Amino acid sequence: VVDALSKLFLLLIRLADKEATDLAVRVNLLNRILNAIAKALVDHHEAKKRVTAAAPSHVQALFDQRPYYRLLSNLVQDMGIPDGKTEVNPQLLPILNTYTSVFLVLQPVYVHGFAFAWLQLVTHRSFMANLMMIPGQKGWPLMHKILLSQLIFLQPFLKNAQLNDSIR
Repeated sequence: VVDALSKLFLLLIRLADKEATDLAVRVNLLNRILNAIAKALVDHHEAKKRVTAAAPSHVQALFDQRPYYRLLSNLVQDMGIPDGKTEVNPQLLPILNTYTSVFLVLQPVYVHGFAFAWLQLVTHRSFMANLMMIPGQKGWPLMHKILLSQLIFLQPFLKNAQLNDSIR
């Protein structure tokens, strides 16, 4: 179901792109789709936190990050993987900027139940490689923000120098 939903989103983006001559329509639609996914993810995460807090100690309603990871991963994968021999298209920067803004909303400090999936998404070969290979190092400030958000999340754990397996 999640794969079908991601294919539907990608089809809508491609269809909007064919009807418009500029990239702005595609980026706007992608932004709206990603923001809707992020809102649903945050709402679901908060609902699970409330249920867990109100439940007896032996009952835990865990947040399942896998469907959201799969959906966002399928959308990110559509950008393709740079081959390293040719430059990445600079027109990809607004799309990467849209993904970065959504990833910053979903950073582990705010949505801790999505931390593992978030880390896999920001290091995805289609996202990070494209971001780092934009001509003129224009994607580097976006990667800097992502790395800072990861380090801010890890800061309390690194301060103690006693890391459990999941943090390691």
